[in-house]
Amino acid sequence: MLADGSVYNAFDEKAREVYFQQAYNGLFKYGIDAWWCDSSEPYDANWEGEKEPEKESRIEKSIAEYKKYIDDSKINLFSFYHAKGIYENQRKISDKRVCNLTRSGFAGQHQFGTITWSGDVSASWNTLEKQVYMLQNYISCGEAYWNSDIGAFFVRKGMPWFWNGEYDKGVEDDAYKELYTRWLQFAAFTPLMRSHGTDTPREIWNFGEPGSKYFEAIKAAIELRYRLVPFFYSVAAGVTFRGIMPVKPLAMAYPHDKIWMSAAVDTEAEKNAAFREYMYGDQLLICPVTESAAALNGAMTMRVYLPEGLWYDFYTYDCYEGGRIITIDVTMDHIPVFAKAGAIIPTVEVMQYVDEKKDAPYEILVFAGADGVFELYDDAGDGYEYENGAYSLIKLQYNEQSGEVSAMQLEDEKIAHEYSVKIIN
Repeated sequence: MLADGSVYNAFDEKAREVYFQQAYNGLFKYGIDAWWCDSSEPYDANWEGEKEPEKESRIEKSIAEYKKYIDDSKINLFSFYHAKGIYENQRKISDKRVCNLTRSGFAGQHQFGTITWSGDVSASWNTLEKQVYMLQNYISCGEAYWNSDIGAFFVRKGMPWFWNGEYDKGVEDDAYKELYTRWLQFAAFTPLMRSHGTDTPREIWNFGEPGSKYFEAIKAAIELRYRLVPFFYSVAAGVTFRGIMPVKPLAMAYPHDKIWMSAAVDTEAEKNAAFREYMYGDQLLICPVTESAAALNGAMTMRVYLPEGLWYDFYTYDCYEGGRIITIDVTMDHIPVFAKAGAIIPTVEVMQYVDEKKDAPYEILVFAGADGVFELYDDAGDGYEYENGAYSLIKLQYNEQSGEVSAMQLEDEKIAHEYSVKIIN
Protein backbone atom coordinates (compact mmCIF):
# COMPACT_ATOMS: atom_id res chain seq x y z
CA MET A 1 0.00 0.00 0.00
CA LEU A 2 1.00 3.61 -0.47
CA ALA A 3 0.69 6.48 1.94
CA ASP A 4 -3.07 6.90 1.99
CA GLY A 5 -3.58 3.25 2.93
CA SER A 6 -5.88 2.41 0.02
CA VAL A 7 -3.65 1.96 -3.03
CA TYR A 8 -2.64 -1.56 -3.98
CA ASN A 9 0.64 -2.81 -5.47
CA ALA A 10 -0.17 -2.69 -9.19
CA PHE A 11 3.25 -4.14 -10.01
CA ASP A 12 2.29 -7.49 -8.52
CA GLU A 13 0.20 -9.78 -10.75
CA LYS A 14 -1.66 -11.34 -7.83
CA ALA A 15 -2.48 -7.89 -6.45
CA ARG A 16 -3.87 -6.88 -9.84
CA GLU A 17 -6.06 -9.98 -9.83
CA VAL A 18 -7.38 -9.17 -6.34
CA TYR A 19 -8.09 -5.59 -7.36
CA PHE A 20 -10.02 -6.70 -10.41
CA GLN A 21 -11.99 -9.28 -8.46
CA GLN A 22 -13.17 -6.53 -6.13
CA ALA A 23 -14.04 -4.35 -9.12
CA TYR A 24 -15.88 -7.28 -10.69
CA ASN A 25 -17.94 -8.04 -7.58
CA GLY A 26 -18.78 -4.41 -6.94
CA LEU A 27 -19.38 -3.20 -10.50
CA PHE A 28 -18.66 -5.30 -13.55
CA LYS A 29 -20.99 -8.20 -12.84
CA TYR A 30 -23.88 -5.73 -12.74
CA GLY A 31 -23.32 -4.80 -16.38
CA ILE A 32 -21.17 -1.67 -16.51
CA ASP A 33 -19.77 -0.78 -19.93
CA ALA A 34 -16.57 1.04 -19.02
CA TRP A 35 -14.20 2.03 -16.23
CA TRP A 36 -13.23 5.42 -14.86
CA CYS A 37 -9.91 4.94 -13.09
CA ASP A 38 -9.36 8.31 -11.49
CA SER A 39 -6.22 9.17 -9.50
CA SER A 40 -4.11 6.51 -11.18
CA GLU A 41 -0.97 8.47 -10.26
CA PRO A 42 -1.56 6.88 -7.64
CA TYR A 43 -0.74 9.39 -4.92
CA ASP A 44 -0.29 13.16 -4.85
CA ALA A 45 0.85 14.74 -1.63
CA ASN A 46 0.11 18.31 -2.66
CA TRP A 47 -3.68 18.81 -2.64
CA GLU A 48 -3.70 21.19 0.27
CA GLY A 49 -3.31 24.85 1.10
CA GLU A 50 -4.81 28.03 -0.26
CA LYS A 51 -1.81 28.92 -2.37
CA GLU A 52 -0.40 26.83 -5.21
CA PRO A 53 3.02 25.44 -4.30
CA GLU A 54 5.95 26.16 -6.57
CA LYS A 55 6.01 23.56 -9.33
CA GLU A 56 9.48 22.31 -8.44
CA SER A 57 8.70 21.89 -4.76
CA ARG A 58 5.42 20.16 -5.54
CA ILE A 59 7.16 17.64 -7.80
CA GLU A 60 9.90 17.09 -5.23
CA LYS A 61 7.37 16.47 -2.48
CA SER A 62 5.37 13.98 -4.54
CA ILE A 63 8.47 12.10 -5.65
CA ALA A 64 9.75 11.93 -2.10
CA GLU A 65 6.46 10.39 -1.00
CA TYR A 66 6.47 7.88 -3.85
CA LYS A 67 10.03 6.83 -3.09
CA LYS A 68 8.97 5.57 0.31
CA TYR A 69 7.05 2.80 -1.48
CA ILE A 70 8.19 2.58 -5.12
CA ASP A 71 11.60 2.37 -6.73
CA ASP A 72 12.48 5.52 -8.68
CA SER A 73 12.37 3.66 -11.99
CA LYS A 74 8.74 2.66 -11.43
CA ILE A 75 7.18 5.95 -10.34
CA ASN A 76 5.67 6.75 -13.73
CA LEU A 77 4.77 3.14 -14.48
CA PHE A 78 2.01 2.70 -11.91
CA SER A 79 -0.83 3.69 -14.25
CA PHE A 80 0.53 1.38 -16.96
CA TYR A 81 0.36 -1.70 -14.74
CA HIS A 82 -2.92 -0.57 -13.18
CA ALA A 83 -4.46 -0.43 -16.68
CA LYS A 84 -2.78 -3.69 -17.68
CA GLY A 85 -4.43 -5.48 -14.74
CA ILE A 86 -7.91 -4.25 -15.63
CA TYR A 87 -7.46 -5.09 -19.31
CA GLU A 88 -6.00 -8.56 -18.90
CA ASN A 89 -8.37 -9.65 -16.16
CA GLN A 90 -11.49 -8.38 -17.91
CA ARG A 91 -10.49 -10.19 -21.07
CA LYS A 92 -10.19 -13.43 -19.10
CA ILE A 93 -13.88 -13.36 -18.21
CA SER A 94 -15.63 -11.26 -20.84
CA ASP A 95 -15.64 -10.46 -24.56
CA LYS A 96 -16.79 -6.90 -23.85
CA ARG A 97 -14.20 -4.42 -25.07
CA VAL A 98 -12.20 -2.77 -22.34
CA CYS A 99 -12.67 0.99 -22.14
CA ASN A 100 -10.81 2.68 -19.30
CA LEU A 101 -10.79 6.45 -18.73
CA THR A 102 -7.64 7.03 -16.71
CA ARG A 103 -6.10 10.24 -15.38
CA SER A 104 -2.49 9.14 -15.88
CA GLY A 105 -0.75 7.52 -18.79
CA PHE A 106 2.53 5.98 -19.89
CA ALA A 107 4.02 5.07 -23.26
CA GLY A 108 2.17 2.13 -24.78
CA GLN A 109 -0.70 2.26 -22.30
CA HIS A 110 -3.45 2.67 -24.91
CA GLN A 111 -2.93 -0.99 -25.87
CA PHE A 112 -4.97 -1.69 -22.73
CA GLY A 113 -8.03 0.21 -23.91
CA THR A 114 -7.21 3.41 -22.03
CA ILE A 115 -8.18 7.01 -22.73
CA THR A 116 -6.28 9.65 -20.76
CA TRP A 117 -7.65 13.07 -19.92
CA SER A 118 -6.02 16.31 -18.85
CA GLY A 119 -7.20 16.26 -15.24
CA ASP A 120 -9.19 18.74 -13.16
CA VAL A 121 -8.50 21.93 -15.10
CA SER A 122 -10.09 25.31 -14.39
CA ALA A 123 -12.34 27.30 -16.71
CA SER A 124 -10.59 30.05 -18.67
CA TRP A 125 -9.75 30.81 -22.27
CA ASN A 126 -6.09 30.36 -21.50
CA THR A 127 -6.82 26.85 -20.22
CA LEU A 128 -8.81 26.00 -23.35
CA GLU A 129 -5.89 27.04 -25.54
CA LYS A 130 -3.56 24.84 -23.49
CA GLN A 131 -5.87 21.86 -24.06
CA VAL A 132 -5.36 22.24 -27.81
CA TYR A 133 -1.60 22.09 -27.38
CA MET A 134 -1.89 19.26 -24.86
CA LEU A 135 -3.90 17.14 -27.28
CA GLN A 136 -1.24 17.51 -29.95
CA ASN A 137 1.72 16.97 -27.63
CA TYR A 138 0.24 13.93 -25.91
CA ILE A 139 -0.70 12.14 -29.12
CA SER A 140 2.62 13.05 -30.72
CA CYS A 141 4.22 10.92 -28.00
CA GLY A 142 2.49 7.86 -29.46
CA GLU A 143 -0.53 7.66 -27.16
CA ALA A 144 -3.59 7.69 -29.39
CA TYR A 145 -6.47 8.53 -27.08
CA TRP A 146 -6.82 11.80 -25.15
CA ASN A 147 -9.64 14.09 -24.04
CA SER A 148 -10.46 16.91 -21.63
CA ASP A 149 -13.33 17.89 -19.35
CA ILE A 150 -15.45 20.01 -21.69
CA GLY A 151 -15.93 23.41 -20.07
CA ALA A 152 -13.30 22.52 -17.43
CA PHE A 153 -13.78 20.66 -14.17
CA PHE A 154 -13.60 23.74 -11.94
CA VAL A 155 -15.75 26.63 -13.17
CA ARG A 156 -15.84 28.90 -10.10
CA LYS A 157 -13.08 30.15 -7.85
CA GLY A 158 -12.81 28.42 -4.48
CA MET A 159 -10.57 28.35 -1.44
CA PRO A 160 -8.10 25.57 -2.37
CA TRP A 161 -5.50 26.80 -4.84
CA PHE A 162 -6.54 24.35 -7.55
CA TRP A 163 -10.18 25.53 -7.53
CA ASN A 164 -9.45 28.35 -9.91
CA GLY A 165 -12.20 28.91 -12.48
CA GLU A 166 -13.12 32.40 -13.68
CA TYR A 167 -16.93 32.10 -13.81
CA ASP A 168 -18.59 32.30 -10.41
CA LYS A 169 -22.08 32.38 -11.95
CA GLY A 170 -21.51 29.23 -14.00
CA VAL A 171 -24.18 28.66 -16.66
CA GLU A 172 -25.94 31.84 -15.54
CA ASP A 173 -23.06 33.75 -17.16
CA ASP A 174 -23.13 34.16 -20.96
CA ALA A 175 -19.35 34.46 -20.89
CA TYR A 176 -19.10 30.92 -19.54
CA LYS A 177 -21.66 29.68 -22.06
CA GLU A 178 -19.43 30.99 -24.83
CA LEU A 179 -16.32 29.31 -23.40
CA TYR A 180 -18.19 26.03 -22.93
CA THR A 181 -19.53 26.12 -26.48
CA ARG A 182 -16.10 26.72 -28.03
CA TRP A 183 -14.60 24.00 -25.81
CA LEU A 184 -17.28 21.53 -26.89
CA GLN A 185 -16.77 22.37 -30.58
CA PHE A 186 -13.05 21.65 -30.15
CA ALA A 187 -13.81 18.43 -28.24
CA ALA A 188 -15.96 17.19 -31.11
CA PHE A 189 -12.67 16.73 -32.94
CA THR A 190 -10.77 14.89 -30.21
CA PRO A 191 -10.66 11.10 -29.78
CA LEU A 192 -13.24 11.22 -26.96
CA MET A 193 -15.93 13.88 -26.57
CA ARG A 194 -16.93 14.09 -22.93
CA SER A 195 -18.52 16.80 -20.80
CA HIS A 196 -17.74 16.63 -17.10
CA GLY A 197 -17.08 18.83 -14.09
CA THR A 198 -18.28 20.35 -10.86
CA ASP A 199 -19.68 23.78 -9.90
CA THR A 200 -22.36 24.12 -12.55
CA PRO A 201 -24.64 21.97 -14.74
CA ARG A 202 -23.48 20.80 -18.17
CA GLU A 203 -26.68 19.54 -19.83
CA ILE A 204 -27.56 21.31 -23.06
CA TRP A 205 -30.85 22.71 -21.75
CA ASN A 206 -28.93 24.76 -19.18
CA PHE A 207 -27.43 26.84 -21.99
CA GLY A 208 -30.66 28.27 -23.35
CA GLU A 209 -33.92 27.36 -25.00
CA PRO A 210 -34.10 25.57 -28.38
CA GLY A 211 -33.46 28.19 -31.02
CA SER A 212 -31.14 30.25 -28.84
CA LYS A 213 -27.52 30.86 -29.80
CA TYR A 214 -25.62 28.59 -27.43
CA PHE A 215 -28.21 25.81 -27.36
CA GLU A 216 -28.19 25.50 -31.13
CA ALA A 217 -24.39 25.68 -31.37
CA ILE A 218 -23.98 22.92 -28.78
CA LYS A 219 -26.64 20.81 -30.49
CA ALA A 220 -24.94 21.25 -33.87
CA ALA A 221 -21.56 20.14 -32.51
CA ILE A 222 -23.04 17.05 -30.84
CA GLU A 223 -24.95 16.11 -33.98
CA LEU A 224 -21.87 16.63 -36.15
CA ARG A 225 -19.95 14.25 -33.90
CA TYR A 226 -22.62 11.59 -34.46
CA ARG A 227 -22.67 12.21 -38.21
CA LEU A 228 -18.91 11.66 -38.34
CA VAL A 229 -18.87 8.44 -36.29
CA PRO A 230 -17.98 6.31 -39.36
CA PHE A 231 -15.03 8.62 -40.03
CA PHE A 232 -13.78 8.60 -36.43
CA TYR A 233 -14.28 4.84 -36.14
CA SER A 234 -12.33 4.20 -39.34
CA VAL A 235 -9.48 6.44 -38.13
CA ALA A 236 -9.48 4.52 -34.82
CA ALA A 237 -9.19 1.27 -36.81
CA GLY A 238 -6.06 2.75 -38.36
CA VAL A 239 -4.66 3.13 -34.84
CA THR A 240 -5.34 -0.54 -34.09
CA PHE A 241 -4.25 -2.11 -37.36
CA ARG A 242 -1.62 0.29 -38.70
CA GLY A 243 -0.34 2.15 -35.66
CA ILE A 244 -1.23 5.62 -36.96
CA MET A 245 -2.00 8.49 -34.63
CA PRO A 246 -5.47 10.03 -35.09
CA VAL A 247 -4.25 13.60 -34.56
CA LYS A 248 -1.20 15.26 -36.09
CA PRO A 249 0.03 18.77 -35.32
CA LEU A 250 0.16 20.81 -38.50
CA ALA A 251 3.94 21.00 -38.16
CA MET A 252 4.14 17.19 -38.29
CA ALA A 253 1.57 16.71 -41.03
CA TYR A 254 3.22 19.36 -43.22
CA PRO A 255 6.80 19.65 -41.92
CA HIS A 256 8.14 21.33 -45.07
CA ASP A 257 5.33 23.83 -45.50
CA LYS A 258 6.43 27.44 -45.87
CA ILE A 259 4.48 28.58 -42.77
CA TRP A 260 7.41 27.43 -40.65
CA MET A 261 9.67 29.90 -42.47
CA SER A 262 9.44 33.23 -40.68
CA ALA A 263 9.29 35.20 -43.94
CA ALA A 264 5.99 33.54 -44.84
CA VAL A 265 3.96 35.19 -42.08
CA ASP A 266 3.25 38.74 -41.07
CA THR A 267 3.49 38.26 -37.33
CA GLU A 268 4.59 35.68 -34.79
CA ALA A 269 0.96 35.51 -33.67
CA GLU A 270 -0.01 34.10 -37.07
CA LYS A 271 2.63 31.39 -36.80
CA ASN A 272 1.34 30.58 -33.32
CA ALA A 273 -2.15 30.26 -34.81
CA ALA A 274 -0.79 27.62 -37.19
CA PHE A 275 0.69 25.75 -34.23
CA ARG A 276 -2.81 25.55 -32.72
CA GLU A 277 -4.20 23.88 -35.84
CA TYR A 278 -4.04 20.13 -36.33
CA MET A 279 -5.13 17.37 -38.67
CA TYR A 280 -7.65 14.72 -37.69
CA GLY A 281 -6.76 11.74 -39.81
CA ASP A 282 -5.23 12.84 -43.08
CA GLN A 283 -8.43 14.53 -44.20
CA LEU A 284 -9.62 17.27 -41.84
CA LEU A 285 -7.84 20.43 -40.68
CA ILE A 286 -9.17 21.59 -37.29
CA CYS A 287 -8.82 25.24 -36.22
CA PRO A 288 -10.09 25.61 -32.62
CA VAL A 289 -11.38 28.98 -31.48
CA THR A 290 -9.51 29.82 -28.28
CA GLU A 291 -10.47 33.47 -27.85
CA SER A 292 -13.74 35.04 -26.80
CA ALA A 293 -15.74 37.35 -29.03
CA ALA A 294 -14.72 40.18 -26.72
CA ALA A 295 -11.04 39.35 -27.21
CA LEU A 296 -11.64 39.39 -30.96
CA ASN A 297 -13.16 42.88 -30.55
CA GLY A 298 -16.48 41.56 -31.71
CA ALA A 299 -15.13 41.03 -35.22
CA MET A 300 -16.00 37.31 -35.14
CA THR A 301 -13.35 36.61 -37.74
CA MET A 302 -10.21 34.56 -37.39
CA ARG A 303 -6.99 34.22 -39.35
CA VAL A 304 -6.14 30.59 -40.10
CA TYR A 305 -3.36 29.03 -42.11
CA LEU A 306 -4.09 26.56 -44.92
CA PRO A 307 -1.15 24.40 -46.04
CA GLU A 308 -0.35 24.24 -49.73
CA GLY A 309 -3.04 22.66 -51.92
CA LEU A 310 -6.81 23.07 -52.16
CA TRP A 311 -8.98 23.21 -49.05
CA TYR A 312 -12.77 23.18 -48.62
CA ASP A 313 -14.69 24.81 -45.80
CA PHE A 314 -16.33 21.73 -44.32
CA TYR A 315 -19.61 23.57 -43.69
CA THR A 316 -20.07 25.80 -46.74
CA TYR A 317 -17.94 23.84 -49.26
CA ASP A 318 -16.25 27.09 -50.30
CA CYS A 319 -12.87 26.25 -51.82
CA TYR A 320 -9.58 28.02 -50.97
CA GLU A 321 -6.10 27.87 -52.41
CA GLY A 322 -3.68 26.97 -49.62
CA GLY A 323 -0.17 28.04 -48.81
CA ARG A 324 -1.49 31.21 -47.18
CA ILE A 325 -3.32 32.72 -44.26
CA ILE A 326 -7.00 33.50 -44.81
CA THR A 327 -9.56 35.36 -42.73
CA ILE A 328 -12.72 33.41 -42.04
CA ASP A 329 -15.91 34.00 -40.07
CA VAL A 330 -16.11 32.37 -36.65
CA THR A 331 -19.81 32.61 -35.93
CA MET A 332 -21.00 30.74 -32.88
CA ASP A 333 -22.40 27.79 -34.87
CA HIS A 334 -19.01 26.12 -35.41
CA ILE A 335 -15.24 26.40 -35.36
CA PRO A 336 -13.36 26.45 -38.69
CA VAL A 337 -12.81 22.98 -40.15
CA PHE A 338 -11.41 22.32 -43.63
CA ALA A 339 -11.30 19.19 -45.78
CA LYS A 340 -8.31 18.88 -48.06
CA ALA A 341 -8.78 18.17 -51.76
CA GLY A 342 -9.03 14.41 -52.21
CA ALA A 343 -10.50 13.88 -48.74
CA ILE A 344 -13.05 11.10 -48.47
CA ILE A 345 -15.28 11.46 -45.40
CA PRO A 346 -17.89 8.82 -44.51
CA THR A 347 -20.94 10.19 -42.67
CA VAL A 348 -24.20 8.80 -41.30
CA GLU A 349 -27.51 10.27 -40.20
CA VAL A 350 -27.75 11.83 -36.74
CA MET A 351 -28.64 9.35 -33.99
CA GLN A 352 -29.41 9.55 -30.30
CA TYR A 353 -26.78 6.92 -29.55
CA VAL A 354 -24.17 5.28 -31.73
CA ASP A 355 -25.92 2.05 -32.75
CA GLU A 356 -29.51 3.28 -32.63
CA LYS A 357 -29.86 2.35 -36.31
CA LYS A 358 -27.34 -0.40 -36.97
CA ASP A 359 -27.92 -0.56 -40.72
CA ALA A 360 -28.23 3.16 -41.43
CA PRO A 361 -26.75 3.98 -44.86
CA TYR A 362 -23.61 6.06 -45.17
CA GLU A 363 -23.15 9.18 -47.27
CA ILE A 364 -19.58 9.42 -48.52
CA LEU A 365 -18.41 13.02 -49.00
CA VAL A 366 -15.65 13.30 -51.61
CA PHE A 367 -13.83 16.61 -51.94
CA ALA A 368 -12.58 16.99 -55.52
CA GLY A 369 -9.30 18.57 -56.64
CA ALA A 370 -6.88 15.70 -56.05
CA ASP A 371 -6.79 11.91 -55.98
CA GLY A 372 -7.86 10.46 -52.65
CA VAL A 373 -8.10 7.22 -50.72
CA PHE A 374 -9.82 6.21 -47.48
CA GLU A 375 -10.23 2.84 -45.76
CA LEU A 376 -13.79 2.57 -44.45
CA TYR A 377 -13.93 0.23 -41.48
CA ASP A 378 -16.84 -1.35 -39.64
CA ASP A 379 -17.34 -4.22 -37.22
CA ALA A 380 -19.78 -5.48 -34.60
CA GLY A 381 -19.16 -2.46 -32.35
CA ASP A 382 -18.14 -4.53 -29.34
CA GLY A 383 -16.20 -7.69 -28.59
CA TYR A 384 -12.86 -8.85 -29.96
CA GLU A 385 -13.87 -10.94 -32.96
CA TYR A 386 -12.24 -8.29 -35.14
CA GLU A 387 -8.92 -9.74 -33.98
CA ASN A 388 -9.90 -12.87 -35.94
CA GLY A 389 -10.86 -10.94 -39.06
CA ALA A 390 -14.53 -10.32 -38.30
CA TYR A 391 -14.77 -6.85 -39.79
CA SER A 392 -15.55 -5.01 -43.00
CA LEU A 393 -12.84 -2.96 -44.69
CA ILE A 394 -13.54 -1.10 -47.92
CA LYS A 395 -10.85 0.83 -49.76
CA LEU A 396 -12.51 3.89 -51.28
CA GLN A 397 -10.54 5.65 -54.01
CA TYR A 398 -11.27 8.87 -55.86
CA ASN A 399 -9.71 9.51 -59.25
CA GLU A 400 -9.58 13.21 -60.00
CA GLN A 401 -9.07 12.75 -63.74
CA SER A 402 -12.14 10.57 -64.24
CA GLY A 403 -14.14 12.10 -61.39
CA GLU A 404 -15.12 8.60 -60.26
CA VAL A 405 -15.08 6.79 -56.93
CA SER A 406 -14.22 3.09 -56.77
CA ALA A 407 -14.58 0.69 -53.87
CA MET A 408 -12.49 -2.41 -53.22
CA GLN A 409 -13.69 -4.81 -50.52
CA LEU A 410 -10.57 -5.78 -48.56
CA GLU A 411 -12.37 -7.67 -45.80
CA ASP A 412 -16.08 -8.53 -45.73
CA GLU A 413 -18.02 -9.96 -42.84
CA LYS A 414 -21.35 -8.99 -44.40
CA ILE A 415 -21.74 -6.03 -42.04
CA ALA A 416 -20.90 -3.26 -44.48
CA HIS A 417 -23.45 -0.46 -44.76
CA GLU A 418 -25.06 0.62 -47.98
CA TYR A 419 -23.68 3.98 -49.05
CA SER A 420 -24.10 6.79 -51.53
CA VAL A 421 -21.41 9.16 -52.81
CA LYS A 422 -21.54 12.95 -52.93
CA ILE A 423 -18.70 14.62 -54.86
CA ILE A 424 -18.02 18.21 -53.84
CA ASN A 425 -16.27 20.52 -56.28
